[in-house]
Amino acid sequence: MEEIVDRRIIRTKQMLRKALMELIEQKGYDGISVSQLTEKAGLNRGTFYLHYRDLQDLLDKCADYMLEGWMNVLKNFNPLEVHNSKYLNEPNPQIVEIYEYFKQNSWFFKVILGPKGDPSFPSRMKRAMRDHLERNRVKLQLKDEDFLVPSDYIHEYVLSVNMGILQHWFETDMSKTPEEVAIISTRLAQLGPLASSGVEKLREPNKPWSHLKG
Repeated sequence: MEEIVDRRIIRTKQMLRKALMELIEQKGYDGISVSQLTEKAGLNRGTFYLHYRDLQDLLDKCADYMLEGWMNVLKNFNPLEVHNSKYLNEPNPQIVEIYEYFKQNSWFFKVILGPKGDPSFPSRMKRAMRDHLERNRVKLQLKDEDFLVPSDYIHEYVLSVNMGILQHWFETDMSKTPEEVAIISTRLAQLGPLASSGVEKLREPNKPWSHLKG
């Protein structure tokens, strides 16, 4: 019986999260009331207040839930594998898993990062990612003197590039598969923007770029 109740609670929360995102996409967060939300979800107001204080509490907990899921995917990611040259032409499975997570939960991320979403959420994503990068630095036993440039600049570069790729992917309706985006992000990480765009080929015409597929 307890298991049935737990499943009902999980389902109720999922319905409220999805209804919230649909309404934000339609009206923007400021245009939503609890009554509109519960009507959209097919639930009553009493059920809503069993789980959340107000709409902001729902939005915050929804964001926490999604960020926790993202961090769980990143937990086993090996940053050293990003520089494995074989992934210039084939997708890195660990990076594919990350983009699969965003695709499966695009109903949330696409809206929250969109024009009617929560403007503070990208900062929350960056904070979570910054903590993850710092944990990796400790795990790999990298010291400040090991860095060619200050670590905070590296963190900001990684954060900005990956957030930009993710937002562009959503803005283009995820027209590329997670596998294709994994290769794109790997090429940018390994080759940098100049070599990835072919500009370096103009300077070094004999550079063997032909092994990279378009």
